[in-house]
Amino acid sequence: MKQKVFLPLLLFLLFLFRFPLPASANSAESPTFTVLVENPPDDLALTVLVSGTEEGDIIDELFPHRLAWEGYYRFWAGDWEEGAQASLLVETGGERFTIPLSSEDLSGYNALFTLDLSDRTLSAGQPWWRQPLLVGLRFGLTVLLEGLVFFCFGYRKKQSWKVFFAVNCATQAFVNACILGFFPLSPLGYFTWLTVAAVYVPMELLVLAAERSCYRQYLPEHGEARAGRCAVVSNLFSWILGGALLNWLPI
Repeated sequence: MKQKVFLPLLLFLLFLFRFPLPASANSAESPTFTVLVENPPDDLALTVLVSGTEEGDIIDELFPHRLAWEGYYRFWAGDWEEGAQASLLVETGGERFTIPLSSEDLSGYNALFTLDLSDRTLSAGQPWWRQPLLVGLRFGLTVLLEGLVFFCFGYRKKQSWKVFFAVNCATQAFVNACILGFFPLSPLGYFTWLTVAAVYVPMELLVLAAERSCYRQYLPEHGEARAGRCAVVSNLFSWILGGALLNWLPI
């Protein structure tokens, strides 16, 4: 009876993560925004220019951080008086242009903007295709690895592979919902021991328990014992791959 409740519980938790509740809290960190650039040129330089402040003109160069094909430029905003004028100076390939920044751009916490060099525009958020691409990469690589382990354990029947894909679609949906809900949209918030202990480990243990329960119950091809071992081994490899992907790929 206990085995039958894991999958419904997993789907219920996925439903909860799909609809997060907003919350407010005080923070000592200054307002920040991050500029995302797809495939940035090596000579790309971004600078925030602010005029009309008590300190005079402020020039703050944004230094990049690269992860896979993306570049990130982060800026910590100050508490400037009303009327201060800000702009983003973009320099690359011997050319330079500026994009005006509004007070809203500089007042949010961990705001994300995308710079399109071809159109010379700065837009809030990320491209519509970015998250589907990243989720697809994580899902595809994980299922490929676990499918290889599944094959090595001797599963050949069509029904067994149907169970494999159904279970992995459910668990990977849950994992990616947790990633999008708990981790920041940039590599500037790396894994810490706290996030590993509080989020990543419990998430993977729940996935292991759900997959082991489903395999033992719905994979009669080689018996419950081998099905349970297959779930454990495939998830151990998946944990290693998942930890690497979260450090190598953007979130």
